[in-house]
Amino acid sequence: MKEVLIILLIIVSYFFGSYKLYFLLSRLKLFLFLLVSGLYFFLTYLFFDEAIHFHNHLRNKGIYIEFGHADVLLVITFLLCLVIAVFTIILSIRKAFRNKKK
Repeated sequence: MKEVLIILLIIVSYFFGSYKLYFLLSRLKLFLFLLVSGLYFFLTYLFFDEAIHFHNHLRNKGIYIEFGHADVLLVITFLLCLVIAVFTIILSIRKAFRNKKK
């Protein structure tokens, strides 16, 4: 049960951060937009890399959280967050083009 709560906390916090970034991305110029989008994907990767390292650290200390063989639940969550990131970038591009037309 604690695994589900941890995964839900990760997804909700990532979704909230993506929501805030959506408004920032829709206002940026092209170069900054590309830079921030690339940084967004890189930080997503680093976030989950650190989550896996933290999980290994907890396991070494004797605190067991079952994310499945080879942390498959964290990997699936990472893929879901990448889908959220792509969706956020697409929506911000759409909003930016709508604002330029007006």
